[in-house]
Amino acid sequence: MAEPGSGTEWWASESFWRKCAIFVTAFMAVVLVMLTFHTLTVITAGSEAGRVPAYSVINHRIGYEFDDERNHLVPVIGPVAPLFGEALDEEAARALVDHGKLTVQARNCMNCHTILGNGAY
Repeated sequence: MAEPGSGTEWWASESFWRKCAIFVTAFMAVVLVMLTFHTLTVITAGSEAGRVPAYSVINHRIGYEFDDERNHLVPVIGPVAPLFGEALDEEAARALVDHGKLTVQARNCMNCHTILGNGAY
């Protein structure tokens, strides 16, 4: 069924596709904002989601064990093993992690290294 006076089908008209493009763009922008806020709540250190441990995890031994279900190594938080011989509270641990992050950024280490240690050598 053609639009009155145009001679083209409704699905072939420029105005239809313009409206579709505007709607899809606006809808996806809303989805992007929602997913951004959800991701920020999930990846916050020490959040209830449990995906990223609290900063005080640096007081524990971190090892890796093979997970058959996921078919790769996963980190495992082990017994208490204080970093540099002293246990740090949450604030001191956060300050130390922040300082380390700033050091890596200041020296531009990410050009040759990655967080996991395998770099561009």
